[in-house]
Amino acid sequence: MVLVYTEPALLAKYFFLFLPLEALLDFGPDIVASFAYRFAGIELGVMSVGGVRKRHYVKYVKSLFPRSFESGLEEIVVTGLYYPLFEEMVFRGLPYLLGFGVIGVALGTAVWVLMHPVWRLKLLPVNADTSVKLKMFAIDVFDYSIAGAWLSWLWLHGFGVLAVSYHIMHNLVVVAPEVFPEGFSWLMDKLKFKFPFGGSGEGEEIPKSPVYVHTVKRVRVEHGMPETPELCIAQDAYHYVKKESS
Repeated sequence: MVLVYTEPALLAKYFFLFLPLEALLDFGPDIVASFAYRFAGIELGVMSVGGVRKRHYVKYVKSLFPRSFESGLEEIVVTGLYYPLFEEMVFRGLPYLLGFGVIGVALGTAVWVLMHPVWRLKLLPVNADTSVKLKMFAIDVFDYSIAGAWLSWLWLHGFGVLAVSYHIMHNLVVVAPEVFPEGFSWLMDKLKFKFPFGGSGEGEEIPKSPVYVHTVKRVRVEHGMPETPELCIAQDAYHYVKKESS
């Protein structure tokens, strides 16, 4: 068997032939995990303030920082292109190409799987119970294990180029709502679709006063703008702590 197929025509043919499997085994677990979050009571970016669940604080904190061309480009290039290529080559490509076979690819994929809940747990509010964190960890391991097994199968059958391509496609779809939030919200409204994360924040007023945002340095937002805005963008904005008391 060929170590890695590189013929453009062959790769294009199997790219489309394998698309249903990609949808089922890569995007499918993401959807299942989102429903599992709701069933387990896991709410990303939702905080209890005075006994009331708050989701709009996340949007409020993010709205303090106007999106720019460079931030959107960074999201696309780093998360959409660099991470998939780097991860595929390090965790599956190198073990496979160096001759470690199924065991090498399996071990690399196991590490890849565990690395995802490590950073995704930071999406939870900082005061989340340990039981909630353990549930999210288990759900994420299930989610990424299926995707990892699928991508590993592609490598082991000579379709490493497709593994990289599918991984890039998956990540680009995932970051699309961040890069194009207005268009994504419009599409969801047209489809009458709501994400099954709970905590919709209906009837909740967006706070007018400054808030605290948990970051590496616990930067405090002062008068609507933080001291170092770059620390409060993207994932860190989910770590809402509490509304500033008057």
